[in-house]
Order: sequence, then structure tokens, then C-alpha cells
Amino acid sequence: EQVYEINGFADVVISTNNVGYYENEFVSYGGKIFKILSYTGTNRFYRLLDVVFGDILRQYKLIRIIKNNGPYELVHCNNGFQAGWCVFAAKLAGVKKRISHIHDSFPKTNYFLLNLKRRILGYYISAYSTDILACSREAGESVVSAGSFTVVTNSYDESLYNPTIYESHNDI
Repeated sequence: EQVYEINGFADVVISTNNVGYYENEFVSYGGKIFKILSYTGTNRFYRLLDVVFGDILRQYKLIRIIKNNGPYELVHCNNGFQAGWCVFAAKLAGVKKRISHIHDSFPKTNYFLLNLKRRILGYYISAYSTDILACSREAGESVVSAGSFTVVTNSYDESLYNPTIYESHNDI
């Protein structure tokens, strides 16, 4: 079992402009929230540019954030295949502990370029993560090879939230 102690407080990087429910509280404790956004407009040309080059730009921005605000003891990425860019950027920025956390399973698609991108990012996750966690075997194996990750199952009892175990929905 590994336990990571964080001296000070954690900072986060998110990919939305929305203000999260706990964002103000998080900042009040001393954490910083950095936002790296994708293009969300309707211009098809700019959307294509973002699909092709956006990940590289966001990776560069992440390296700058880490170098300008660190040093950081660890980086924990939990955004699916995008964790590949995240741990690669963290490696380039000199972070020694880089954790990828896979929450969802990603079935193969009929889109060659998407499958190729996923394959490359899966390689980045394997090559540049010091630890890989997955919420299930299926989630882990859909991103990296079997045996290269640790399954950390959800810590809540799902049956407590299953309405079929109650006689009526009024009991919920």
C-alpha cells in the first residue's frame, strides 16, 4: 500500500469554464484552479484545428502551469485517454510521481484516426505513468495492457442505493 503525503495543498487543472460546486471552497483552502479549454465554437475549420493540434497546445500549457507553479510532488490524471498527454507533460516538467486513473472503459470504434490516437495515448499512459489505477479490469484493459494497472474498486455499497430493495419508493 502506498500513501502519498501532500505538503501544502493540491492544485487542479480542469477543462471547463464552468464554476464547479466546490470551486470557491477549494480556492479558500489555498488550492489553485487552472483552466485549459478546448475550442467550443461552431467554426468547423477551428474545430478541426483543435482536434488536430489542440492536444499539443494543451500539453504545452500544462507544462507551463507545472513549471511556473510547482514544484509538484505528484500529478494525478483522471481524464481517460487524455491522461496520456497529462503524464507526458508532467514527465517533461520534471514531476517524479505521475498517476493515471482510468474510470471508464473505452470500446474500439469504427474511426481509424480515433483508434490510432487512443493507441498512442495508451502508450503514453503506460510509458510515462509511475502508477496506473483503474476502477475496473475492463476500464484498465481498454486503455493499457492487462497486468500493468491496479484495480481500485468504488468504495461505496451500491446496494444501499438500489431502489428495488425497498418495498416502495417512498422509503428512499
